[in-house]
Amino acid sequence: MPTNRLILVFAFLTLLMCGLALYFGVLVGRQKSELALAQRQVLERDRMLFRQDRSGSPTPSLTPAEPVDLDTIKVEEPAAAVFADELGSLTGDELSDLMKAGLPADPEAYLEQDLRRQAASLAGGTTQAPTAPAIEDVRILSPHLALMSWHTASGSGTAVARYDLSTASADQLHVTWKVLDWGTAEAAQ
Repeated sequence: MPTNRLILVFAFLTLLMCGLALYFGVLVGRQKSELALAQRQVLERDRMLFRQDRSGSPTPSLTPAEPVDLDTIKVEEPAAAVFADELGSLTGDELSDLMKAGLPADPEAYLEQDLRRQAASLAGGTTQAPTAPAIEDVRILSPHLALMSWHTASGSGTAVARYDLSTASADQLHVTWKVLDWGTAEAAQ
């Protein structure tokens, strides 16, 4: 009889430990998902602050606001202008993936600078490409596509370019650009 009691106690303790392991496993899973959500929110906040700094907009102050003069009118950007500023904005996950691939803390700015640097070499080789285009604006549309507006002395337009990331060596990241389509302003009219 004492052997059966010992087996029952052992079985009970085993079930109790399995239950506790399952309970703590669920808690760890919840904490990991909450941490991932918090990291995404921090990345989105940092990205928003970077864009405000880049556009010259004042950052919101955490100090109490000064009294407002009711005779002044606050001019706000129309929704279409805000949308145009956000055109080409990568999501937090896309930015994170590009940084994991080796790009610096602001992948969009890095890719824009790299495209501007390589613009002259991209123009050579095709008949529809302008000669030595000056890049006016660059929007990173997705983790592999960019839209740029350009101009030359003889015209202007937009172009869609694809970029690929590769590592030439352990420390060196290389961005390869290929223009998929050169559009001219005259063709749109």
